[in-house]
Amino acid sequence: MPQEPAFCKNGHGGTGLKACFDGREWQFGIVAAGELRIGGERVVSARRPAIARPVGGNLVDAEARTALLGILAALESHG
Repeated sequence: MPQEPAFCKNGHGGTGLKACFDGREWQFGIVAAGELRIGGERVVSARRPAIARPVGGNLVDAEARTALLGILAALESHG
C-alpha cells in the first residue's frame, strides 16, 4: 500500500485539492491509493502489463491496426 507523506491537509486554499508535505516539498492533488472503488465496485487498481502490439495474421487490416496502435498509445501516455 502506498505510504502517505508526513503531513496532509484536505481542501487546500479552497481548491478542494489534498496538500501534502513530505519533509522537503509540498505536493497538491496527489492521492496515494491501492485501488479506487465507486459504488463498491473496483474501477481502478494496480497497473497491469502492457498490451502487445498487433503483428502477423492471415488478414492484415491496416486501418484497424492504426486505430489499435492509437488507442494503445493513448492508454500508455495516460499511465
